[in-house]
Amino acid sequence: MRDGIYHQSLDFDLSYNNINIIENNAFLHASKINLRNNKLIGIGQYAFDNQTALEHLDLSGNDQLKNFEFLHNLRALHFLDMSRMNFTFDGMPRNIFNDLDSLTTLDLSNNRISEIPIGIFAELQSLNFINLRHNSISHIEFGTFSMRKYDLIDEIDLSYNNIKEINFLVFVPLKYLKTLLLHGNKISYVNAKQLTRNKSLYNFGIQNSNVRCYDLVDLLGSLKLVHEPNEFISHLPNVDGIRCQP
Repeated sequence: MRDGIYHQSLDFDLSYNNINIIENNAFLHASKINLRNNKLIGIGQYAFDNQTALEHLDLSGNDQLKNFEFLHNLRALHFLDMSRMNFTFDGMPRNIFNDLDSLTTLDLSNNRISEIPIGIFAELQSLNFINLRHNSISHIEFGTFSMRKYDLIDEIDLSYNNIKEINFLVFVPLKYLKTLLLHGNKISYVNAKQLTRNKSLYNFGIQNSNVRCYDLVDLLGSLKLVHEPNEFISHLPNVDGIRCQP
C-alpha cells in the first residue's frame, strides 16, 4: 500500500476482516477482490474508479452494506457475489445493475428478497447464471428475466423460496435457458405442457417440494430431473429419486 492506495497487485483476499469503509480510489488495479464477511457499511462511489480489469467481486456476508453506486464503474465485472447480505430490492434504484455489461454470474442467494422488480435485470446483457435461492420470493411475473439487448441466461436457481404456484410460460422467452431449479418450494403442481414449451430447457430441479408423482412422470421424456447433492430418495414415493405425492 502506498499513500493509502493499493497498486499493481491483481488479486486481493481481504475476507474475514473488520473493514467497514472502502474509500474512493482504494483499488486502481485488480482482477479479483474478495471482501467476504467484513463489516462494510459503505463503499465509495469511485472506490474502483478507472478500474477496467476487475472481473470478480465478492461482497457476501456484509449485511449492513446499503449503497451500491460503485457498481456503475464495473463494466468489466464477470462475477458478483452479493449473497448473505440481508439484501432486498426495497428502496433500491431500478438501475442498480445497469452498467454491468460483462456480468455473467450474479449471486443474490440467502437474502431477504421477496419481490423482483420487473426490469431490474434488463441491462445485464451478458448474464448466464442468476442465483436467487434461499430468499422469500413468492411470485415470478412475466418479464422478470427479460433482457433489452441479449438473452443469454442459461441457469436460474429459485430454490428454497416461498413459491406455491408458478406459470411456467414466464420462462418460455428465455431461448437459451437450460437449467431451472425450484427445489424446496411449496409447489404442488407442475404443468408439463407449459414447462416444455421452452425448447432449450434440459435440467429441471424440484426436489423437497409437494409435487405430484404423475406430474414428474409427464416430464421424463422431455427433461432431466436433477437432484440436490446427496438427496436421492429411495425409501419414499419418488420418480427418479425425486420425492413426490402419489
